Amino acid sequence: MTAYFEDYFKTAENVSMQAVDKLGLLEDSCMELDQLADRFIGGRIVDDNDKTLVKKLYKAIFDAQSALDDVLSDPETRTVDVTQEEELIASVMERIVENRKDLGAMSMFVQKWWITNLASINKENYGTYMTKINSWTTTLRDHVLRDLDNHPGLQRWYNSLLNNYFTILLNNASKFSDKLPQGVEKTLLDNAIKTAHDLIQDFNLGWGDKEDVAFPAPPKDEVERINRMPHAYRDKYNISFQHPLSWDAMSINNNYWWMSKQPDFAEKAKFSLLIADKDKTYTNPRTAASYTIKKGDVVMYVEYVDKDGKKHFADIPLFINKAYFSNASQEDLDRIDRINRAQRKFANRLKKQLDYIK
Repeated sequence: MTAYFEDYFKTAENVSMQAVDKLGLLEDSCMELDQLADRFIGGRIVDDNDKTLVKKLYKAIFDAQSALDDVLSDPETRTVDVTQEEELIASVMERIVENRKDLGAMSMFVQKWWITNLASINKENYGTYMTKINSWTTTLRDHVLRDLDNHPGLQRWYNSLLNNYFTILLNNASKFSDKLPQGVEKTLLDNAIKTAHDLIQDFNLGWGDKEDVAFPAPPKDEVERINRMPHAYRDKYNISFQHPLSWDAMSINNNYWWMSKQPDFAEKAKFSLLIADKDKTYTNPRTAASYTIKKGDVVMYVEYVDKDGKKHFADIPLFINKAYFSNASQEDLDRIDRINRAQRKFANRLKKQLDYIK
């Protein structure tokens, strides 16, 4: 038995056998799930042993989640810290999502069942909503706010989980809260709902496809849908819709640096967003620092005509190269990551706009 469960039984008075059974079932179910997850390496199912293991894994997920729901919905047991159990279940679900192409249709059913279950509660009351929202907000935070840049499958999974199913739970909780009298319970529940919505917003700013602002009606056509595609990000102090050019490229490119120092640069320079038609590397002749533009990248073409009529230009990419800023603080590196994620969204939207025009 986990140390927390043992402490619970030592300190709790008059613990019913029903509570003991529920916590024991949760522990046993999660132990079985943990053991099966250790044996599941992913990839193609090649023989009957693989099929048997996967079937057992699915059943273990059902059993563990059902046992968890029983614990969270019981006033006698829902004060128990089940973060470890929720983390285990969420981690196993991630592995199923990442291997769903190899696992087939049954894995899709399991995923659908699990996220639908996340949106529901067994008993509608204050304690059940508070416990489920708080516990899952804590558990999901480490999963949805980590680096998902190279995991498009998980991006789609959490996008659906948070913006559809978890949001349903929060909306139902809000309706329940509206019926509560003013007081401590209502305040605590409203705060828990807001914290969960903040988590969803933080995910959406990084990887979600939810529109940045609320619109009163769906887009009327494809052009409007594309124009509504999200591109905001959380900058240092607020949410920003401004997309800077690559900080390193602007300092590396001598032409851009010289142009930007001219008094009339802001007034006379022309800026055009283009799609690179070939690979290109720029190297600073003095410092040997360089940056590379790949074919298909979105770049800003900057053109400036000086007082003598001579034309100057520079191609500046959107993405910031963290390696160029070797002395940057972790806070600044995290900021660069957020900006680059927003640049990907912005570039994707621009490419779709250009494709539509073609």
